[in-house]
Amino acid sequence: MCVCLALLALGAGAEAARGSEEFAVIDGRDVTVFHEPSLESMARRLVEAYPRILENVEKALGWRLGPRPVVALAGREETFREMGGGPFFAAFAIPSQSFVAVHCSPLNSNPYLLQEIVEHELCHLVLHDHIRDVPFPLWLEEGICQWVSGNLGEVLVAWQPPGGSGLPRRTIPLRRLSSSFPSSEEELFLAYDVSREFVEDFIDRYGREGLRRVLAAMKEGRAAEDAFEDETGRGIEELEAQWLRGMNRFRRWALWLAASLYEILFFLGGVLLAVAFVAKTLRKRRYAEEEEED
Repeated sequence: MCVCLALLALGAGAEAARGSEEFAVIDGRDVTVFHEPSLESMARRLVEAYPRILENVEKALGWRLGPRPVVALAGREETFREMGGGPFFAAFAIPSQSFVAVHCSPLNSNPYLLQEIVEHELCHLVLHDHIRDVPFPLWLEEGICQWVSGNLGEVLVAWQPPGGSGLPRRTIPLRRLSSSFPSSEEELFLAYDVSREFVEDFIDRYGREGLRRVLAAMKEGRAAEDAFEDETGRGIEELEAQWLRGMNRFRRWALWLAASLYEILFFLGGVLLAVAFVAKTLRKRRYAEEEEED
């Protein structure tokens, strides 16, 4: 969650962390980490891992992060909310302050998950450090950050579509996700899912370098729509339709496989049984022939 919710709390955020007596501070080589006293060991591990985290982001995007970031680790939910955090999120970034806040709940305090969350938020900082002159579609920004970090990153809890199949039942048009995401829980997580899948599909079709060229054009002042069309010869809506056609084909196959699972397993079991019977028959025949020769 980038600026959309955090800007509602401009009086909080980085200044709140810097001025709070509840936070201790660790100055790393390239990052400053504020933390509640109970999170000191977690903060030290983060400072140690930070160069590798930043390298992963910069390598994926092909850009370096200029400002030195401040990361605040909050163990208590009320502290995280005071800094500007929302109810469905584990972290947020304020690029204008080069600030990242993380809610270190028991659910996301695993060191590897924490690193992925910070990686996701650093991606926001890098993108906004380089793209300043044109509007950045929120679906594109969140899709890229999920692709870079490998997961939802800032979302507090994992979400599965109703039914638990792992297959999206529907989608949301990208044009509705340009400046804001829905506020309801299910729609919000669906928006993240749509953003990630579209970006990953684009990279599958046009490569990482294709995405980098789109971002480079936006850095030079080209609107996102124009940047995509310059790179692919297609507008965003046409690329979206292409992605949906491919997704629908995958969904049909996946649903067919799910519906036919027992039949498929039964058939494969029959095939394996027949193969075993033939192998056993041939083995007996070979033994019989060897005994006759003896």
